[in-house]
Amino acid sequence: MVSRQYRYMGTLDLICELPRLGTTLIDVKTSKGVYPETALQLAAYGLAETMFSADYVDAATEEPLPIIDSYAVLWLTPDSWELIPFRITDREFRVFLYLLETARWLWTRAGDNKHQPTDPVVGEALARPRPQEKTGG
Repeated sequence: MVSRQYRYMGTLDLICELPRLGTTLIDVKTSKGVYPETALQLAAYGLAETMFSADYVDAATEEPLPIIDSYAVLWLTPDSWELIPFRITDREFRVFLYLLETARWLWTRAGDNKHQPTDPVVGEALARPRPQEKTGG
């Protein structure tokens, strides 16, 4: 999925029609738990403008993202599975956008463990003044 307006993209796991839930965007998780911050990821996926669907190995077609009626996480464990619904509102999307902008600031202005800042806020240290020599007098 792609948002050209907000300049982000990602790979979602599944959009399907479910009884009583309608068009549902599902993210598959295999971690030790399902965490609330997953709502931010779901909001970003669900509010993108378009998606690319791979119809063939070497080609993809772009189409509008369908209107999403509900969101869920399919939590897979070695012994079982659970479908866990999420309530996504405009607030989750706004928080995602704030964090996206924070990440961009880190990449361009502050740097992080993976990136060198391209427009750093921290300058080079100024040279320390040399102590003045004492003259006899």
